[in-house]
Amino acid sequence: MITKLAHQLLLDELFAALRGCERMLYRAQPHPEGVELSGSEADFEELKGAVAFEANHATGRTRRRRWDDVYASLYHGGQSWIEPLVDVVVEELDGFDLVAG
Repeated sequence: MITKLAHQLLLDELFAALRGCERMLYRAQPHPEGVELSGSEADFEELKGAVAFEANHATGRTRRRRWDDVYASLYHGGQSWIEPLVDVVVEELDGFDLVAG
């Protein structure tokens, strides 16, 4: 999940560099908390790499901070994109007493 501003920044400034991620960016779905991206783990890794490059090479503090914020929203606090989904499934299964532990 990324903010609407982050999504627009990706579309406006990274589109040319991210030919491999263009489908993911254009398939993004609006969500009450922002914009939901869907793609393969490789797509997300490519996107994170491009955003990190922009953040590291940004001229100016404001621009760097903007890219850092986009990267943070893609990073999920150190979790891969699938780990939060696994947590949800485990919680649901636990409700049915199907999780050993």
